[in-house]
Amino acid sequence: MTQIFTFVSRHPAAQRLGLALILLLSLSACKKDESPKSEFYVRFEANGQKVEFVQNTYAVYNKSSDLAVLVMTGSSATSNISLQIYQIDTILNGTYTEAPMTGSFLPAVIMGYVDESGTNFNTAGSTANATITLSEFNDNIARGSFSGRLQESGEPDVLITNGEYYLERL
Repeated sequence: MTQIFTFVSRHPAAQRLGLALILLLSLSACKKDESPKSEFYVRFEANGQKVEFVQNTYAVYNKSSDLAVLVMTGSSATSNISLQIYQIDTILNGTYTEAPMTGSFLPAVIMGYVDESGTNFNTAGSTANATITLSEFNDNIARGSFSGRLQESGEPDVLITNGEYYLERL
């Protein structure tokens, strides 16, 4: 170790390099630990309470010869929301509603929300409804808005309002 100090003390270039390394290490040690923030989100109000998911958010699109499906979701450790659109043909920008045409189940919208207590609300109830609007949909992202009335047997309805999403397509 004393040989290193002797070398550094006799060579000005080594001194400058040593000071630069110490400065670099001290600056990196002081840097804040910043978690990367996602630009993607799902946010809405459930009975007037603001809910937002910024991690575990994505959109998945699949089209077979006779059915197109778009699933969009956001979740945390204890809660999640799922927005689903089913269409006979390609899914494009536009507004999709829960109620299909008479005699058909397509096009259809299904919405489900699991609240912090673990109760699963969805659009399967008789007076439940949902609307999802796709304002921007391409190979990379899905963006739009949503609203609906979700139900669970024995529980008060959950009114979803001011819903908006900006999701990466996987």
